[in-house]
Amino acid sequence: MVIFPSEMYITPKQPRAIETERRFLESMDMLLVSNSYSKLSIEMIAEHAHLHKGAFLNRFGSKKQALFLLFRLYCEECYSTINEISQLVPNTTLSLNEMCASVSSQFEQLLIKNFSANRAMYECFAEDLEVHELTKGIFKSCVAMMLGIQNRYGLLNHEAKGNAFAATQLLVTINFNVVMKAMPAMPIEKTKRHKLIGNIIAEALTFKS
Repeated sequence: MVIFPSEMYITPKQPRAIETERRFLESMDMLLVSNSYSKLSIEMIAEHAHLHKGAFLNRFGSKKQALFLLFRLYCEECYSTINEISQLVPNTTLSLNEMCASVSSQFEQLLIKNFSANRAMYECFAEDLEVHELTKGIFKSCVAMMLGIQNRYGLLNHEAKGNAFAATQLLVTINFNVVMKAMPAMPIEKTKRHKLIGNIIAEALTFKS
């Protein structure tokens, strides 16, 4: 269940309300590419969507509520990708390092596609120093996926869960910072970059303290 901070939001059911929400969220997503969350105003979103500020507030209640909905769309894509990977893992012929590189590449693509929502959510985290429940849910699902990968390659032991947590942290943190252009020293070429990241994740999964 998705937890929202405001009780003002009601999922739209009528076609007009659904279309209004879509236009607002698409405008917010586009504007966040070149504007920070803190500097993006409801007025700017409404103007871009060719709608009224009052309609935005009636629809979402607040700018942060709209951001959570935008981020939820990213989360839904993440869950779908994680599920697809998890189903393929038991019968894969890839090596552990190749599998980890593939996971890294797919995760980066999700981050690129949903750049705006992820950058804005990080901005909110930096301000509040509190990880949102949606983010925690994705992290937990990634850990479960990593445990499945460990199981496929015979790596389940008493350190397995800790290693899966570490591998997930590396997957998320490295790719997030690459997409946010905070790691310019990483290989520019995609295949080389994910081979390196995949090797690091694989090392985390097999690490023995």
